[in-house]
Order: sequence, then C-alpha cells, then structure tokens
Amino acid sequence: MAVEEGLCLLSLVAVFLGGWVFFDRFLYSEYEIKNAAVRWLFAITWTLSCSMFELIIFEILGFMERDMRWINWKVDVIGLLLILLFIVPCYLFYLVFRGVGLRLSLAVPFSMICLALFLHFFWTLGDPFPILTQEHGIFSIEQGISRIGVCGVWVMAALSGYGAVSCPYNYLATFRSKVDEQEVSELKQRLSMVMQQIYQKKKWIACKRLERQALQGGNNSTKTSAKAGWVSGALAWIPFIGPLIRRLNSDLSLIHISEPTRLLSISYAVFCLKKKKK
Repeated sequence: MAVEEGLCLLSLVAVFLGGWVFFDRFLYSEYEIKNAAVRWLFAITWTLSCSMFELIIFEILGFMERDMRWINWKVDVIGLLLILLFIVPCYLFYLVFRGVGLRLSLAVPFSMICLALFLHFFWTLGDPFPILTQEHGIFSIEQGISRIGVCGVWVMAALSGYGAVSCPYNYLATFRSKVDEQEVSELKQRLSMVMQQIYQKKKWIACKRLERQALQGGNNSTKTSAKAGWVSGALAWIPFIGPLIRRLNSDLSLIHISEPTRLLSISYAVFCLKKKKK
C-alpha cells in the first residue's frame, strides 16, 4: 500500500513539473508580462485533471485500494471546484480592478463582493433544473458538479454554434480571394513598421525601468558611499593596500548607465566603466 501511494505521489509530482515546464516554455514564452499566480493555477489544475484520469486507469487495472482511490478522487473534485468557482473568478475580478487603477486595499474587498455576486448568479442559474434533491444539500459537491456540467454544455453549444457559422463567413472569402505582389509588399512594410514600434516601446520601457531603479538606488547609494568611504579611509593606512585603493579611486568610477543609441533589442542599456577625468 505504501509503495502504491508513493508511486501515485511521484507521478503527480512529475505531472506538476511537466505542466509547469510546458506552460513556461511553450504557452507563456511569448508574453511580456509574467505572472507567477497564473503559472501556479495552470500547473495545479493540470495536475488535478491528470490525477482524475490516472485514477480511472488505476480502477481499470485494479491498482491501489478502493478506499484510497475514492479519497484521491474526492480531493481532486473538491480542488477543481474550488479553483473553478472561487479562485479563478476572484483572481479575475482582482486583476480587473487592479488594471483599472484601484489600490490593493480597495481591489480585494471589491473582488470579494463580485465573487459573492457571481456565486449567487451561478447558483440561481441552476434553480430551473431538477438537480436539487433531499439527499444532497445546496452546498454539496453534487450541486457544484451538476451546475458546472449544465453551464459547460450550454457554453460549449453556444460557442460551437457561433464558430460553425462565423468561421466560414469570415474566412472562406479570404481564402477564395487572390493575393498579388502589391498586397504582399504592403503587408511587409506594415510588418516592419509594427516591429519598429515594438522596439521603440521596449526601449522606452527599459529606460523608464532603469530610471526607477536609479531613483530607488539613489537613497541607498548615499548610505553605502559613506560606509565605503569610511572603510577605504581606514584601509588607506595599511601598507601595500592603501596605494592600491588610491589608484583605483583615481582611475575608475562607479558603473555608468548610458542611454540607448540604437534601435535594437540588445541596446536598451549599455553598462560600462567610465574613467574619471583628471
């Protein structure tokens, strides 16, 4: 029994790491803004979903005891319900309020209020369906799964119907039309202009980030420079070390950050040691 639980736990760890690497290397590589919470939510959701599929395989093969499979299945279902009904909606509301410009002290309570309204609407949506029984209460696992199933089937049907009508209407005419050399050249010029704008915006973001770091480091540099001056003054009296320190102070200064001069991604910031003018 211990061996079976160890193998199950090891497989879940491998699935979690695989989902983390896949999301970070393939799905998340093209995004400029990195959010660790999104990576964690994807990896946990992927792990719980694969765990449910793994339990089905274990039941077919007769691997692991029935009670242990039932406990793991219940943990997976509860975890997915918490993610779908509480964590993901609340986090989406939080990101919306933070994107609008609200402070953290206001974004959190507003997110909780929107989450309560969402849960009320979600539970009210399932009232017309005969899914509430005397055996299971309104806050049971069966109620959440049934509502997610009903809403999921309805959303998938609406999206599939819309896609079946909208996709041919929008894209079939594009594939049937002929493309000449002039349109290709115009698209190439537009692409180069867009790439230039992207480089400009990246350079501007890098410059603003360096300015902010310089302002934040200016307060700390005054304190560290005073301590460094005291230490260098104390070491200047030591034989063989004092002349070396005085020579370094006269030749080199602190790291200088120059402005970007070229429109390239590698020329956002140039770090160099600048000699002092004698």
